[in-house]
Amino acid sequence: MTITYPDSRIYKAHEKLVRREHQALAEEIDSLCRALDMTPQNISEVIVTLREILKQAKALFRHENRLMKISNSPERLNHKRDHAYLVNGLSDCIGSYVDATEPISPSIGEYLGIWLIYHDKKYDHAFFEFINPSNLCQGPSRTRH
Repeated sequence: MTITYPDSRIYKAHEKLVRREHQALAEEIDSLCRALDMTPQNISEVIVTLREILKQAKALFRHENRLMKISNSPERLNHKRDHAYLVNGLSDCIGSYVDATEPISPSIGEYLGIWLIYHDKKYDHAFFEFINPSNLCQGPSRTRH
């Protein structure tokens, strides 16, 4: 796949897709928060929702990682590390809940929401500024083959 970021249509399409993926993830986190607010908690519903969050996060991160690789983003390693941090932590958390080795933390939904906002502000906004065609100076293209 080749992406030439100075083409604003391609840039906007990718940014729009990532924003939609973020919105879907935020909505799933909201579903988790609602499930956590129920008394008593439906543990299986919470676990299913956490697994869906993990699945959506992995898909989003694959997309972002591919875009960062193509664009040769200088923050790619740190950005990927933050993705791995969430995936590994959430995987461990789900495992603990499934095995009943830890009680379900009512604050996990809030934590995931805060993480998503922080990640978006720190990494995703910076990445889209990096690849934004209107921010490119005259110089070599950021096209990768």
